[in-house]
Amino acid sequence: MNVRTNFIGRLCSMLALASFTHSGLCADYPKEGPIEVNFCFAAEGPRFQPTASLAFGQQILHAASFSNTLTGGPFDHYGSVCVLVYVQNSGGKSGANGHCENTDKDGHKWIYTFLDAGNQMSGAWEFIGGTGKYEGAHMSGDFLPAGPLFFGAPGHVQRCMKVRGTYKLR
Repeated sequence: MNVRTNFIGRLCSMLALASFTHSGLCADYPKEGPIEVNFCFAAEGPRFQPTASLAFGQQILHAASFSNTLTGGPFDHYGSVCVLVYVQNSGGKSGANGHCENTDKDGHKWIYTFLDAGNQMSGAWEFIGGTGKYEGAHMSGDFLPAGPLFFGAPGHVQRCMKVRGTYKLR
């Protein structure tokens, strides 16, 4: 075997190994543990205010997230699209709930539902389904503000949240 053939064979082997590792089939991240991410979003949607003390609306959120604990892991650098509805009432009956679809850097997705019972931008979330590495997973946790709320224009809001919890992948 000559040097050129040997080099090409080794190069092809390295490329095959690199693509196999990148596909997630040889992932070296833990299959269970804590989740702690910064979830920064921009949202927009209609707001209705029939009285001075009552408002409700819907928002579409677009977010980018990065992990504080699993750099390069399953919850690092993913994008999200969320839909939520909310009600604000000075009588104390405020809240928000919705669903988010998250897509990681490998194209795998997971969906969760969330509830903010007091409309303070903090509450609980729970996994409801996923694809790829997230299929059959178990996840849940909480979220809370991680900085000020910004109103860029009427009907638009921006904020970062700290999302925490635990996960267990198959």
